Amino acid sequence: MNVVYSTRYHIDIGAHVFPTRKYQLVYAHLLKAGVITPADVIDPQPASWDDLALVHTREYLGKMRDGFMTPEDIAQLELPWSVEMVEGFRTMVGGTIEAARRAVAGRAIAAHIGGGLHHAFANHGEGFCPFNDVAVAIRVLQREPHGIERVAVVR
Repeated sequence: MNVVYSTRYHIDIGAHVFPTRKYQLVYAHLLKAGVITPADVIDPQPASWDDLALVHTREYLGKMRDGFMTPEDIAQLELPWSVEMVEGFRTMVGGTIEAARRAVAGRAIAAHIGGGLHHAFANHGEGFCPFNDVAVAIRVLQREPHGIERVAVVR
C-alpha cells in the first residue's frame, strides 16, 4: 500500500476549530495498529503554483502567495493567513496529486492522509479550504501525457 502523508500537514494556527494535528494523529494510529509501516509512506512535494492555476485564478493565488488577503478573504477562508499555512495546504494538494497519480498508474492502492479540501472555489478559499485539492489533482492528471479524460468524484 502507498500512503501519502507529510508532517508539514500539521500547521500551527493556534486554538482553532480545525485541528491540523488530526493528520498526525491518524498517521500515528495507523502505525501503532500495524496497518502501515514507515516504508509505506510517501512524503509529497507541494503542488506548484502552475498546478494550482489549473483550477484557481491568478489573482487569488497571488493573494495567497503574497499574503494580500483582505479581512473578508480571511473571514471566508476561516483560517489565519501565514506562509506556513499556505505551504502546508500546498503540500496537502501535492499529496492528493501524488496519491491520484499512483492510483491511476495502478502501482498499488494509494491513500492520502490529508486533503479533502473541497470547499475552495476558483477565486477564493472557504471553510478551511484554501485550495481545492481534488480538482487540482484531476486537472494535473488530465494535462499529463497519456492522462485521464474523465473522472468521477465520490464523496
